[in-house]
Amino acid sequence: MPRARGKIKRLVVRKGARPRRAVVWAQLRRRAAAQGFGSSDLERFYHYLSHHLKLEKPDYVDPLQQPPNYFPGLRSQPIYSPSEFAWTREIFDNFNVIKNELLEFSETSNLEAQPQGLTDRGRWNVLYFYTGGRRVDATTTACPLTAGIIDLVPGAGRAGQAYLSVLRGDTHITRHFGPTNTRLRCHVGLVVPDGARIRIGEETYRWEEGKCLIFDDSFDHEVWNEASSERVVLIVDFWHPDLTPAETWAITEARGLRFGLRDILHA
Repeated sequence: MPRARGKIKRLVVRKGARPRRAVVWAQLRRRAAAQGFGSSDLERFYHYLSHHLKLEKPDYVDPLQQPPNYFPGLRSQPIYSPSEFAWTREIFDNFNVIKNELLEFSETSNLEAQPQGLTDRGRWNVLYFYTGGRRVDATTTACPLTAGIIDLVPGAGRAGQAYLSVLRGDTHITRHFGPTNTRLRCHVGLVVPDGARIRIGEETYRWEEGKCLIFDDSFDHEVWNEASSERVVLIVDFWHPDLTPAETWAITEARGLRFGLRDILHA
């Protein structure tokens, strides 16, 4: 009986999702035309929307990459070299400024607990520059140099989150997939004690102070800080490089439409 009720519920959800998709798709095509984009430019986005509404099953390429919101046709690669992204040079050249500004402000601020409940021990605190696509004025005003460098990153604030991440000693973030593969994630090591590490896919990595670790967080990953002191990194999400301008426009635009993409900019 419970299995039958579950099947009925899924059918009801799909029935409501089809008209939602039709409404969003019609609105988006009209707005896209004004931007010079045609329906063919948004074909992959249409399938992304269908996956989001559970009208299509994602065709995952790698079993270790299974985000709930899957954009088809993007490179399935867990780790990227910082040398592929010119803006990482700005972070490297201004590292001491970034580190001093962030650590000074965080010492006098009340960091909030990361809201997803992904830790099974310890504590994970965060200080947002962007969250859910929205700029946090208190942080960006207090840390203008860091905020200016974050804004050089393509899609910062629109592709996902930007925040200071602080793991207290003896903290474990359990394995999970990020919400979508439309973004990559840059970790900038600020304070990295021995015993802090991250597993991404099948490989384990350690942060280095002043260097960027860039990865696709839609791959299965988990984090440990087995030191007695805090691990501190700056996290900035940015657009996956295989997305086209039409696709990044559509993803951003659809979030503002009635019945559009729900807020998936978390973690």
